[in-house]
Amino acid sequence: MGRPPRLHQPRRRRRRTPLADQLLTGLDLRATTLTTKIAALVRDVGAISSLEPVRLLRADISDAGPTATQAALELTVCFHHGVQDDHNKTSAAISRLRNLTSGGDYTYSIDIAQFMADVSLDQPSGARWLDNEQHTRNRWRGLGIARQAYLDTRR
Repeated sequence: MGRPPRLHQPRRRRRRTPLADQLLTGLDLRATTLTTKIAALVRDVGAISSLEPVRLLRADISDAGPTATQAALELTVCFHHGVQDDHNKTSAAISRLRNLTSGGDYTYSIDIAQFMADVSLDQPSGARWLDNEQHTRNRWRGLGIARQAYLDTRR
């Protein structure tokens, strides 16, 4: 175990407080807040009765969120529609995801979305998976299957 911090030492505290202030000044936690909201949606995937929270979150993210946050939201929507076996909505969500990642960043998320929804890749993958593609597909699809099974037990 390490030594406990010496917060009772005013001289040390006086030196560290300005450094903390300097590091935290201008810190914008919007991306963290948006990511937390996306995590709440992931928690409820397949059981969301209305996609109104997604619409509102999309608006917030388009105003302030980085591409990674936008891609994470659309991947969550793909997961939701995949769990519900709604192929038309999954296809539309994948299309939005493809538009978001057209610059080349996060393009692997398109593969993940198609794996989760058990949809064949519609384009050759540019991703290089640590495991082979089929193993990776099975693991991501397994998440969708597990979520469907969980929701079935709650009904």
